[in-house]
Amino acid sequence: IYDENNKPHYSLKANAYHKSMLGKEGVPMIVANQSEEALEEIRRVATEILGTQTIEYGREWKLAQDTNRNFVLMYYDEKIIMPLNSRLIGEFQPVNIATALSCLLKLEENGIINLQTDLIKQGIENCQEVGRPQKVLNSYLNEYFGDDVEIVAGVIKLNTAGIKPFEDVLAASPEYTNYFAYTAAGQVKRKGSYVVPFFKKYFKNGKRLVTYKFAEMYEAGLEAAQELLRAHNLNFEAKENFASAMEYIKAQIEQQREKEPDAKIRVFVTCESMVNFDKRIYYFTLPREGENYQE
Repeated sequence: IYDENNKPHYSLKANAYHKSMLGKEGVPMIVANQSEEALEEIRRVATEILGTQTIEYGREWKLAQDTNRNFVLMYYDEKIIMPLNSRLIGEFQPVNIATALSCLLKLEENGIINLQTDLIKQGIENCQEVGRPQKVLNSYLNEYFGDDVEIVAGVIKLNTAGIKPFEDVLAASPEYTNYFAYTAAGQVKRKGSYVVPFFKKYFKNGKRLVTYKFAEMYEAGLEAAQELLRAHNLNFEAKENFASAMEYIKAQIEQQREKEPDAKIRVFVTCESMVNFDKRIYYFTLPREGENYQE
């Protein structure tokens, strides 16, 4: 259970309690790799409250990488080879897949389903990372822009699948003025066929598209993105870092409010990379009064 800044609301033990209480009485609980503190609480809830068994990573099932193209799930004595998908970025992705697959294997073991591993392999190979933007209700961003500005923040994958949810939101609410804070990590030229039509359709007029630098290691990717936008005559404002991008957007909104006090306004705050996203969402953090912003 995390807040919008990826900080736990409760202690690790309390998180483990709340999440394991989502289980059902008598229904086996498939448990992925956990810290010992979390695992002890999950076991306690399963046995003492839900009256069920845990099927645990490292005990009943485990995961190993077979080659650069496959990973192996060992479920009890069963060995299943599954493909790695390069589009699913992050070491946690095979674990997520293996956890889900362990659930299916338990259902098959209980005679509930007939598992077709060929279809599962096909599904894994066809998966795409679409990102995980979310409407943010309580964060620095809400404080900074005010309650009358809608904030949508998170990762966006600028591919066909990733852009579609954004297009759906924008098409369904044409009454909003939308500002888009964008950064890029790389592979921009390859993704240009997705990026350019999207920005042209929704952010062509006015400098409501703002680019910012996420980190030094991604500077080349950002420069490639900016070059791509200029080549297609897209009007945007380039800022050095996240804080200056937010300051610019806030100033633009204040100017708009003077002319249109009742305007509906939305700000998209996106990071196009999954790299270290779970560990360092520092781009959400704006300086408090008296503090200096450090990139």
